[in-house]
Amino acid sequence: MGALTEIAERTGTLSPTEVAEEVYDAILDDRFLILPHPDVHRFYVNRATDTDRWLKTMNSLAHPTSDE
Repeated sequence: MGALTEIAERTGTLSPTEVAEEVYDAILDDRFLILPHPDVHRFYVNRATDTDRWLKTMNSLAHPTSDE
């Protein structure tokens, strides 16, 4: 199992209907940035506040070591 699959299973995925509802609500609220999953906001903040750590994490997900 890949790292991204593990993250998706751990955080839970949203159904297309749930995403559509979030997008619809954002349009009604005139919001530009739509982050449907609750954890995505945290990921977005982490990316902005600690870019080096975020890049290391993304790199490790893209290129997992052979012992995983």
